[in-house]
Amino acid sequence: MTDATTEPAARRVRPGVDPDAEFDLGPSERQLDLDAADLDRSARDLERDPVGDDRSVLDAARDTARESAREAADTAREAADVDRAPADLDRASRDTELREPELRETELRETELRETELRETELREAGLGDTDPAPDAPAPIDELAPVPPLDTTPATGPTDAGLPDPALGLVAATDPVDGVDTVAPSEVAPVASGPAPAAPPLPQRIAEPLTERGRDLLRRDLALDAVEVLRQAVAAGEPSSPDVLADAYLDSGSFHAAAEWLGLLVARGYVRFAGRLGVALAEIGDRDGAEEALRIAIANGESAAANDLGILLRDMGRDAEAVQVLVRAAEHGDGQAADNLVSFLLDADELAPAVAAAERYYDTGRPDTVVALADARSAARRDEEAEEFYRLAGRLGALRAHVAYASFLLAGRADRVHAEQQLREAVRHREPGAAAALGVFLIEDGRVAEGRDHLVAGASSGDRAAGAALAELDGEDPDDD
Repeated sequence: MTDATTEPAARRVRPGVDPDAEFDLGPSERQLDLDAADLDRSARDLERDPVGDDRSVLDAARDTARESAREAADTAREAADVDRAPADLDRASRDTELREPELRETELRETELRETELRETELREAGLGDTDPAPDAPAPIDELAPVPPLDTTPATGPTDAGLPDPALGLVAATDPVDGVDTVAPSEVAPVASGPAPAAPPLPQRIAEPLTERGRDLLRRDLALDAVEVLRQAVAAGEPSSPDVLADAYLDSGSFHAAAEWLGLLVARGYVRFAGRLGVALAEIGDRDGAEEALRIAIANGESAAANDLGILLRDMGRDAEAVQVLVRAAEHGDGQAADNLVSFLLDADELAPAVAAAERYYDTGRPDTVVALADARSAARRDEEAEEFYRLAGRLGALRAHVAYASFLLAGRADRVHAEQQLREAVRHREPGAAAALGVFLIEDGRVAEGRDHLVAGASSGDRAAGAALAELDGEDPDDD
């Protein structure tokens, strides 16, 4: 039983923790540890006043605990910040390393773009800026496709149906009188002092290995082999290959293949091939198509086609038209046309007009006209003059100088020894009809085997006269297909 006057014993209350205090319980947080000095000070206070005011003791303990908790939390945050700093630095370093190639690539693109713009500016200032691209070479085509009908409408200019010729960009404009650029004194800009500007770089020549190989085969009289190589050159896009392939087709006597391929090119607008198309069509017997193609060529500035058209019209029996076309071509400076005109008039027994034409068009700058005058002198029985002109034509490199001189020696001088020498020179110079002429000469001289070899070579290159002589030698009908 408790005495009513006895004071209740003082209760010891453990310091409480404020539930509103903020603590960081993360993995880097350390447990709260009260300062030992604060605890000793609180114990001494309790010893001096063990009963004292419970409220003041609790408040003091609570304040001490709160202050210690704040200090511990601040210390934990600082430690966490220190721990995070290396990680942030590592992450920033990795980001920089990952972006470094991208930055280098961006800088490289910007540098190349600036250099390209600078080069374009220099080219424009030099007058070599971009122009409309021209097709270097026709695209590969199906050579078995049928030949489409020709478009007989002439192009408006000398180029292929309005297609720019890449070579035209390399030709400087010159004065029409003397071929020299002339500038008025007032147009001459003052010359600035200092070093002269560097000349713009010249365009580089495109390597064409297959085309060069094809040309070499043609020079060695291997036209059929050249055709196969040049077909590969066209497929490879070598710019000069289409023109060389066209010549190889004609030189090899592949007239059907030439007509088919060239017909497709002309139909596509490449009218610079129209003249050679006309020759191929004439050789396979399509005279109407040949005439149409040759007229297209003439309308587009191919003067040599007029000579071929004159021969075609003569073979078709249209003599008046043939003379008219040949005269027009000769007036425009075509030496072969003048030679053919004189030959045509001589074959028609028109000696006076033939002599007049030969004398009118005679020009040592056009060697074929020298052969024409030699033929006219020979027909007029002025043999000494004729022989001098034949020799001159040979020295000048006329197309049929040696064949014509050999014919003169056989007919006018009966000199077979020197005639054979001239025929062999004609074969060496690859003059038209030389193989057939030498082959027939050797057969008549009793050297049949050697003569036949020359006829075979001529027939293989498309020489109709050689083919006919070979067929006759073998007992075949020359007209039998």
